[in-house]
Amino acid sequence: MDTSLLPQVMVPIVAIHAFAFMIAMFLYVEQEETSA
Repeated sequence: MDTSLLPQVMVPIVAIHAFAFMIAMFLYVEQEETSA
């Protein structure tokens, strides 16, 4: 496996997961507030 290609692959994946996690938390908080 070419390790020089690893950062180019990991950076977008980590960014997408971080963004998705932020959206999930935002929706969870919104759901909690509306159900309260």
